[in-house]
Formats: sequence, structure tokens, C-alpha cells
Amino acid sequence: MKKIKVEIENPIVFYNVDENGTLNYLSKTKQGLFDITIPVEDMHVIIQKNGNSKTGNEWLLNTLPGDHLIQVQGRDLTNVHGSCQGCCDGCEKYCYAIHGAQQHHNAVLPSTIKNLVLYRKDPERFEAELDKELSNWKADDKVFRWHASGEVEDYAYLEMMMRIAEKHPEVHFYSYTKRFKMIEQYLDKHGDFPTNFIWNLSVWENNLQESGFNMKYIDKVQRFEWKDNITADEYNKSIHCRAVIHDGKKKGHLNHEMNCKKCGLCWRGKCKGRTILVYNH
Repeated sequence: MKKIKVEIENPIVFYNVDENGTLNYLSKTKQGLFDITIPVEDMHVIIQKNGNSKTGNEWLLNTLPGDHLIQVQGRDLTNVHGSCQGCCDGCEKYCYAIHGAQQHHNAVLPSTIKNLVLYRKDPERFEAELDKELSNWKADDKVFRWHASGEVEDYAYLEMMMRIAEKHPEVHFYSYTKRFKMIEQYLDKHGDFPTNFIWNLSVWENNLQESGFNMKYIDKVQRFEWKDNITADEYNKSIHCRAVIHDGKKKGHLNHEMNCKKCGLCWRGKCKGRTILVYNH
């Protein structure tokens, strides 16, 4: 597996959140550094509305990733623990979201921290603001991805995600998660997910089996599995992420003509009960 080289953005800024949810940090502009203080009352849900080159023209809602405090050069970037707590075994040091936060912390951290702090301090307003944003969304083909960065914060958060999907049947929602037992807990209670929400379980080595996930629910979800090595024969027999091309050698390479919205495997729901493979690249 390839470890990402991290080139650090300067200056290294510390994002501090106090017990009341007030965020304080230095902001770099062409005019210099400015001290910024934002109380939680002035925070609002931030949605990335143009996607990116990998996802395509989707809406993205991101939160701070990781188990541990994000650091660069041995220094903490924030005192806020990410939303992935308990989910990062084996993958944290290879995580693109964490490395993105390290490389571009002055651009990335303010929005992901604000979203996470707002939910933790005022979950009802978080939900209401997101509901309003989605109600005002003018598009023919609406695809919304939860957490290109971050994870399901807690079970109440998962319930909130499902309420949002039920309120907006015109939107295709999807997400990747390692919160396998929360998925099981929701299905125990409700039986199924809203038809417009597709869950992709992030399978890494034996983490799904080791979690004790009840396999009677496997047809309710899709599995998105990372593979370090794969043969050309195995590749040809598999459903695979179309964003990564594999030629049977040790690793794949990005397909820059494909993006998540165009592909649709992870959000259209046609692979429930099956595994989509993605390869080391």
C-alpha cells in the first residue's frame, strides 16, 4: 500500500475549540494573519456544492476525520478529535482525508471542524440547516455524499441522516462507513433504509467479519472493499470501482475520465448484497 507524501502548507495554524464550542484560529490572507474567533452560535452547516474532480458534480458534507488529533511535524493542528473514533485501525496512516487535512489545513480544517462542532453542540440546528439547504437545491440529478472526510459521529447522527433522506426523496444519498454495528442497530429497529440512501460498508482486510456484523442484513448494503493486490483474472470477475484502472500488476491507476457521479455504482443501489472492489493506486 502506498504511503502518501505530505507536503505541509504554511503557516502551521492551531484550531482551538473551547468547551463552549467557540473556534479560534489565525487566518492567513494576502494582508497577513488575522485572529479569528467564531462562537458556535455563528457557525452554519457547510456543504461543498461543486464536488471535486474525483466525485464529480455532487454535494459533499464533510467533517473532521481521524481517531487521534491531527498533527504535522509533531505539532497538533487542533484540539478537536475527529468523527472517525474507533474506526481507523489499519488505515489511518494511509487516509486521504487526513493527509488532505495535513497538506491543506488552512483551507480544509475550518469547514470540517465547524460542521463537527455544530453537530456536537447543536444537532437540531445542524439538521434544520441541512434540511433547508437541500430544499433550496435546484438541479435535475441530485447526488449527495456524506463524508468524503469523516464518519458517522454516533447513532443519533445516523438516525438524523436517515430522516434527511426521508424528507428529500428526490435526492440520491450515499456514504461509506465502518460503523457496521450502528448499521445493524438501525436495521434491527427499522428493518431497512430509505430507498434513496445507499450504504457502502468500507471493508478492510477482515474488519467486517471481526465486527460481528449480522450477515442477514448483507443484502441491505453494498460492500466497498480495498484490495492491495489483485490478479487480472480476479479483476475480470469482479465489480470494481471504475475510477481506478487495474492491469493485473501490483497496483492500479486513476481513471481521470470517470468520477463518482458518472459511475453511479456506489449511489444507484444496483450492487446491494455484493462487493465493489477498489485497488491500491
